Amino acid sequence: MIVSFSLFTSIPLYAQRIGEHFRHFLGFELEEDSFADVQKQLGNAMLIEKGDAGEYEASISYFIPQCHTIVNFKSDELGGRKHKIEGLVLQKSSSFEVSRKKALVCSNIKCDELTIGGLRLGLTSKEVEHLLGKRISWKGNRASISIKGQEPVRTIEGKIKQFDVYISIVGIFRNNVLEELNIWISRTN
Repeated sequence: MIVSFSLFTSIPLYAQRIGEHFRHFLGFELEEDSFADVQKQLGNAMLIEKGDAGEYEASISYFIPQCHTIVNFKSDELGGRKHKIEGLVLQKSSSFEVSRKKALVCSNIKCDELTIGGLRLGLTSKEVEHLLGKRISWKGNRASISIKGQEPVRTIEGKIKQFDVYISIVGIFRNNVLEELNIWISRTN
């Protein structure tokens, strides 16, 4: 059985940001740190780029063998030339998947470090529901939560502008166990 869920949440700039705990992973902060920051700490993983303009996506991947997990850092056109981290995917994986995704082996990470916002691979759907709340709407093998909000952002010109901000969290379950976790931050004005 495969089950997926999604969550969108707003993030205010000056108060404790809603979703703040979904922005920090392995010492990196989504929308703040770049692929170069990750590569400096974890090793020089191969940059994979695909698509054009609105379909553009870049990623770097690491395989944590002791956890049988691929960690895939993602960016899109909004991440800019420096590829700010805008998303990540944690996925249980075999060595076949590692070679297919061109992931760099990274053995110095402990499995308990692969947690974001209390979520980690191996949780049951009940545990995820407990962490995210009863607002999850289950439809067959899909569960979802959608929350939209605005965040003030300082533009390059120094002006404060309101943007709609979303943190999307998608999980895939097999046999009632979380085997893939996707987190993505997006914003529109």
